[in-house]
Amino acid sequence: GLDRVDPTAAGALADEWQQVLHATLGTGVFRGADGAVPRERRVQLAQFCESYLLGGVAANLFPWHARRLREVDAHFELVAHKLQHHALADVGVAPEFHCSLDEAAAELARLPGLPTPMEKLLCLKRTQAALNRAVQASFDFDHRQGDFPDLTTDELVLLVVATILKAYPATAGLVAQLHYVKTFHFVPLSTSALGFALSHFEVAADWLLAKVGLRLPDKDPPSAQPSPTPG
Repeated sequence: GLDRVDPTAAGALADEWQQVLHATLGTGVFRGADGAVPRERRVQLAQFCESYLLGGVAANLFPWHARRLREVDAHFELVAHKLQHHALADVGVAPEFHCSLDEAAAELARLPGLPTPMEKLLCLKRTQAALNRAVQASFDFDHRQGDFPDLTTDELVLLVVATILKAYPATAGLVAQLHYVKTFHFVPLSTSALGFALSHFEVAADWLLAKVGLRLPDKDPPSAQPSPTPG
């Protein structure tokens, strides 16, 4: 059970994940003609093993982890509640990037119901993809002249902020959601599309927390909350 979980939970689970992955790769089933496991297949197996491991403990692990972030999340929820009806212009999105947030907000609202870090990451990626489609659709609908304007990182982050607000109250616990992903996703993200999606949401959350003089906690959350008990 998880009754003995403490601030080293991420390290303990990462060690177990490594063991499961090593055992899986060691079967030899996934080797290519050259005797090595292709990089893409290795990443897929790493993600699968992580989801298998985390899926088995998420029902206890996430609520415990969320309790450790509840103070920051409470401040975040106050800001999100206050700004939930802000329009795109209020957030600072340039007029040329104004678009419907319905699809992106509906996707983001699914985030709390997804148990594993990998599933949550994919949700963030799909939300970001929905924003890109919405901007393109708005541009095409208006029959604007010239080339499609570059959607810079800054503009994308503001669109993410607006989406977080539109999806409220489903995003009320977003700090814990993002922190859970950052803490318990063990497959290196580096410059992957998943990594960029997470980064954009972290910056957007920081944008909102800055309204009350806060920012997202570091990867290791503050200790000192009771450990979860077996369900």
